[in-house]
Amino acid sequence: MWTKESVTLAGKSYPADENFPAMIYPNPLVYGKYVVLNTGLTIPDSEYNADYGMPRWGDYAVVKVKDAADLPDLVTAGLFNEQWRIEK
Repeated sequence: MWTKESVTLAGKSYPADENFPAMIYPNPLVYGKYVVLNTGLTIPDSEYNADYGMPRWGDYAVVKVKDAADLPDLVTAGLFNEQWRIEK
């Protein structure tokens, strides 16, 4: 769950003013399609020349924003099971 106050994943909550979710999940409205939450590139578009490596965090991640940093910190990440659930 992602609210104005927190990002909650697998029963753990993180302050929303410092963290954001990134994930892929089956689209509940269109079978065979997926919903992707991602912030996109972390560099200005003018610098992008198609060789920028995208992060590989698995199916889900919570990422902590760092002021004046080129990259955020990865807080947690992993893969969903075959039922698209996080195993505890």
